[in-house]
Amino acid sequence: MPVTGWSFWRFQQISNDSSRIEAMNEPLTSATDDRQILQDLGRACAEIVHDVRNELNALKLYATFLLKRSEKSKWQPDERETVTKLLAGLERSAGDLTMLVHYSRPIEPAKRPGISVQQIVKSICSDRELGARLTGDLEQTLVAEYDSGDFRGEFDPVLLTQAFRAITVSVLKQQRQTGSLDPIKIRLSTEGSKSGTVAVVDWEGVGL
Repeated sequence: MPVTGWSFWRFQQISNDSSRIEAMNEPLTSATDDRQILQDLGRACAEIVHDVRNELNALKLYATFLLKRSEKSKWQPDERETVTKLLAGLERSAGDLTMLVHYSRPIEPAKRPGISVQQIVKSICSDRELGARLTGDLEQTLVAEYDSGDFRGEFDPVLLTQAFRAITVSVLKQQRQTGSLDPIKIRLSTEGSKSGTVAVVDWEGVGL
């Protein structure tokens, strides 16, 4: 069953040992208005952060000038130390704002039809290093399970894979805290609801 009618994904923690992400086949109404408001707010915040970063970079240049001048002048050691600490603080703050500018850029999904969700789940489960990076144990197992059907839709495969990987990493971190190496199942299925057919991806682990 193709899932080209999926409109959005919803992730929720449904119990202590299971997490779920759903793709609902229902129109976006007020959610679309909220999305536009959030996009406008995000753009405004990005502009503010960009301006503040530029101001910090200008202060960095001035602090660097003062530091070099202190080396040629008879400044007291505590004065040079103060300028050095000021410059280091400005560099850290400018670096943090540079990261915020990077992540505040609008995301433009490159959707393509016929994207197989099974293949995305399979690729994550076949990445043995994913669990090893978090648990230090190559025996950490990710198991993919699918119901019958053709789970394909119009998605951005890169963004969807990143989202699934992020959830998987979160689940692995939870399991690591318990010290369990029980297999984690990523199960793809469908359920009926009042709004129509719901495609569900469950992350299940005995040790969660």
